[in-house]
Amino acid sequence: SIIQKSACQTGPSGPRAILGPLRFGNHDCFPVAQFFPIPDTPTFVLVAIDWIIAGQEVTVKYDRDGYYQDGCLCYSCTGSHP
Repeated sequence: SIIQKSACQTGPSGPRAILGPLRFGNHDCFPVAQFFPIPDTPTFVLVAIDWIIAGQEVTVKYDRDGYYQDGCLCYSCTGSHP
């Protein structure tokens, strides 16, 4: 997964790779989690923004323009998993 550097972060500008367990956050238009930058570091954290129950998929919203050019296939938009 790729994420853009936030203005409050240190390090070079441009995209950054999301590695480790954070890379498993799948897209949904109504996510249960969100990436937040940690100021003055090159680090992001994944924070729950809604209740997550045991066994529930952890989802984040991909905000890249044009990412879903043929329509979104997330669970919230289709009612089923792609």
